[in-house]
Amino acid sequence: MAERADLFLRTNASTDLILASALSRYMFDHGYADQEFLDKWVNNVDEYRASLEPFTLEFAEQNRRLQARVG
Repeated sequence: MAERADLFLRTNASTDLILASALSRYMFDHGYADQEFLDKWVNNVDEYRASLEPFTLEFAEQNRRLQARVG
């Protein structure tokens, strides 16, 4: 898979949740979340979104040794 990817991020077993949470927060914050789908099919979206508060890209960068550069 890595050979075909435009960007490959190797996950570390102890920090993969940090990356997933930071990317989820980014999607919510920048309008990439499919709100219609979430409203119809997912419970407790507001609670989940609130739980993402500490997970900024900068936080992920510090804890995963990545560069927080998007775009």
